[in-house]
Amino acid sequence: MLLIHFGWTWVGIITVAEDSYERSSEDLRDRIVANGNCVAYVLKLSLGKKKDMLYYIKEMDMIVKSLAKVIIVNFPTEYTLYLSSFVAQVLGPMIREKVLILIDCLPAAAFPDPEFKLPPISACLLLRPSKGVIPGLKEFLYRVTPDTYPNYILKNTWQRLFKCSVPDNQFEDNVTCSGYEYFRTLPAFHFDVDNFRLTYNVYIAVYALAHALHQLLLDHFQKQPFSASDLHEVNYMKLSQYLKSVKFITSAGDEILFDKEGNRPAQVDLLNWVQHPNETVAVTEVGHYRMSASGTHQFIINDSDITWETKINGVPQSTCSESCSPGYRKVIPDGNPSCCYDCIPCAEGEISNVTNMETCMSCPEEEWANSKKDTCVRKNIDFLSSQDALGATLVAFALLLIFMTLSVLVIFIIYRDTPIVRANNRDLSYTLLICLMLSFLCTFSFIGHPTTAICLLRQVAFSLIFTVAISSIVAKTITVLIAFRSTKPGSKLSKWTGKKLSAFIIILCTLVELGICTWSLVQFPPFPNRDTKTYTDRIILQCIATSSMGFYTTHGYILTLSLFNFALAFLVRKLPDRFNEAHYITFSMLLFCSVWISFIPAYLSAKGKYMVAVEVFAILASSAGLFCCIFIPKCCTILLKPHLNSRIKLSVYK
Repeated sequence: MLLIHFGWTWVGIITVAEDSYERSSEDLRDRIVANGNCVAYVLKLSLGKKKDMLYYIKEMDMIVKSLAKVIIVNFPTEYTLYLSSFVAQVLGPMIREKVLILIDCLPAAAFPDPEFKLPPISACLLLRPSKGVIPGLKEFLYRVTPDTYPNYILKNTWQRLFKCSVPDNQFEDNVTCSGYEYFRTLPAFHFDVDNFRLTYNVYIAVYALAHALHQLLLDHFQKQPFSASDLHEVNYMKLSQYLKSVKFITSAGDEILFDKEGNRPAQVDLLNWVQHPNETVAVTEVGHYRMSASGTHQFIINDSDITWETKINGVPQSTCSESCSPGYRKVIPDGNPSCCYDCIPCAEGEISNVTNMETCMSCPEEEWANSKKDTCVRKNIDFLSSQDALGATLVAFALLLIFMTLSVLVIFIIYRDTPIVRANNRDLSYTLLICLMLSFLCTFSFIGHPTTAICLLRQVAFSLIFTVAISSIVAKTITVLIAFRSTKPGSKLSKWTGKKLSAFIIILCTLVELGICTWSLVQFPPFPNRDTKTYTDRIILQCIATSSMGFYTTHGYILTLSLFNFALAFLVRKLPDRFNEAHYITFSMLLFCSVWISFIPAYLSAKGKYMVAVEVFAILASSAGLFCCIFIPKCCTILLKPHLNSRIKLSVYK
């Protein structure tokens, strides 16, 4: 939990080449990996070579070069003191950014060796058993001296702590003890009688064994009479079972119990060991970890109480790879541990909103990933609108053509009795002008927010209006052709001339288109659709049909009429000047067919609103072509060359 708290995912372990320490280090490594972290190395040093400087320099090179800035030390006490002093002297500043975590490998009285020096590292953290109070021990230790309690261990401890020699146990270069030395005069760092840790755990172990043995004998004596020989026949396997069920409260108020495996719930304190420039030492408790019998955990750490290397800005980072920011995901190359990864951006339409995500999340259909790919935002609704530049241009073009068509219609009405208007079938000209004006108007149904009604209306309106317009031109051409043929004596075609033929042609052609449109609407009805697939950043709102068959059938019929009209106009192109409208019809049909033939590939390649814009442009261009080729020359004659607008001039043949 300490590694997780500081985000240390890449650590090293140093231990010794002994079975017990190797097993505990491997177990520690497995636990670290199980929690999602990684171990850069497990360095096993041989105790038998501890004085071989070259050996240590070679092994320590791995520590210096590794990106792991956190080193977990799992050593025996005496080896820790020697190795730490060596590291301080040899490696020095090369490991200044390293953090040492010492796992209960130091004596209870910290570092009594005056030659010990902490390496110039970023911080040193100690994981120690929880402290506790042993009633009466402090008072006893304050009274004890080698004279009152002669003991070999006490004498050696006395001489090491006070740097003096007691009688009958002389050390070289040490002065003789004065007899006024007491434990209470020592700094707490060297001998802290208020915070027993290892001693307190030994105290608990002895009391637990005593409680288990007491309960075992009590149960045994309740079944049979007491016998002194029973004390020598204790079943140790049964004693172990009793020990697991022990539960008592110490005189200091601490509850002691064990789990099914015989382990006491973990009680660990986190200490920060600091060596000041004047070589004085301070050990501060900065956190603790407590596990209850029910399995609940409590981990508390006060980050502000930890002293880090002043030249390091904040807590050192110990990672194999930098964290992947939101908008990126982790990819672990083959053969790399899980902590060594590459960061690659999320794909289009995907996001990651927390660090170190392994998989990016797809945005909902109506949302898309922003530029940083760390959040989903609503897509814009996109359609051909009069508010954007493209839609506004088409609207302006349509309005201009409507105005021009209306102006020509007014001119034709004003000059309706002039030869040029009457000679070109006045009623058909009115019909054609009105149809062209309506075709320009119907383009507005393609611009704006599409609805079901608009989707149904615009294709039908466009198809029918264009059919009437083209059939009017067909009627014009056929009327001219029949009128010319009927001038021959005895011709039976004279009875087909007149308004009835024109009306019949227009109605017949329009009824065919109406039938096609009805079939198309029934079989393939168009409807507004929200296209979320074409673009990642916006939703295309457009009219689509269940099949394109209806669209191509209606347009194909109009194109067929146009080609038929083009063929007729080509046949009558050499008629006298009075009927020279055939030339203009030929050019208008050629232009009309060219526009709609080129429309097909442009329409298929366009997407979204540009597909609609292509169709609107085709409507405007083809209608404008008909308007300009057929009516502009007549207007020029009427307005600019009125002297040509006479029956005499129109009667002249080539």
